[in-house]
Amino acid sequence: MSEPIITKRCGHCKTTKPTSDFYRNRAQKDGFCPQCKDCQKAYNHSEAGRVTQKRKRSSMPIYRIWAQIHQRCRNKQSQVYNNYGGRGIKVCKRWYKFKNFLADMGPTYKTGLTIERVDNNGDYCPENCCWATRGEQAMNKRTNHLLTYCGKTQPLTVWARELGIPYTTILERIRRGWDTERSLSEPVHVESRHSYSR
Repeated sequence: MSEPIITKRCGHCKTTKPTSDFYRNRAQKDGFCPQCKDCQKAYNHSEAGRVTQKRKRSSMPIYRIWAQIHQRCRNKQSQVYNNYGGRGIKVCKRWYKFKNFLADMGPTYKTGLTIERVDNNGDYCPENCCWATRGEQAMNKRTNHLLTYCGKTQPLTVWARELGIPYTTILERIRRGWDTERSLSEPVHVESRHSYSR
């Protein structure tokens, strides 16, 4: 006479199966894992996939930039929090999810660029952010020039990029006494070393 088959109900798929369809687990009262082998394999595969994807994502430079802006604005333990979240700068709720940040900023991202806020007192959001080189971002500090031209106020670095005039050229014009309109509208090629005047 054959021995009766001992069965167990899977805690995941709720199917009753022979105990041979379960991995052994001494920590459990009956000596078997709560989930059947099929469910356990599916779970492990899914978890492994998520871990692999997470590792791949975290190695992306743009992901690190996304993580850094959240650290600056939302983590009070961050060394730079006082310069960002501490003075009221926030990350828009849309960018709480990396996939949204990637959709908004990913198409224009290039390796080596940093994220820059057009208004240095404004939040991290699609309307106030662009990509910049480290040199451009270094110039765009709170102490940088804000210039109003054609009814719009922006940092000097942003005007330089939009108008195609070197940052240093605009800065030198201002230092020489040129008004904002002339500094931002006069073509570069008409200048000479001695052309700056009040």
